[in-house]
Amino acid sequence: MITISTHLTYADALARLERLVVSSQKSHRFAAELSGSTIRLMYTPRIGRSELRPQFVGTVVSVSTGSEVRGDVRLSPRAHRLRAGGYVIGTLWTLAALVITQTQPGPPTLKLLPLAGIAIMGLNTLFIRFARTYYRDDETLLVRTLSEAFDG
Repeated sequence: MITISTHLTYADALARLERLVVSSQKSHRFAAELSGSTIRLMYTPRIGRSELRPQFVGTVVSVSTGSEVRGDVRLSPRAHRLRAGGYVIGTLWTLAALVITQTQPGPPTLKLLPLAGIAIMGLNTLFIRFARTYYRDDETLLVRTLSEAFDG
């Protein structure tokens, strides 16, 4: 959980976030969305743009000293769909290969066919972990951008 505290009131914090959303639409450096008190922010460079980039999802909360943005950096919904799709394909492949190898006589190498489905699921896991590691600096950038939005 990431918490960004500010001395601004709740309304002022939302106004600053709205300004961040508008400026991000003009500069195309960030993809930002503000709905109610929830902010979604994702770094989108002109080169190397990827749907696997993490995004900050947080909520503005009023506290006694001003307000806070509480949230977390997580994978985008598209990355979750890609991950789920990889596991579904790997599972279906493994199950179909098991049925085929049990019902069809064939060479002994046919028994290795279910391992391909397990390999698909393993590669899917490695791919998502690689994306998290590769885009680790985005987390620092997103938190710094939100902090600067409240400071300036």
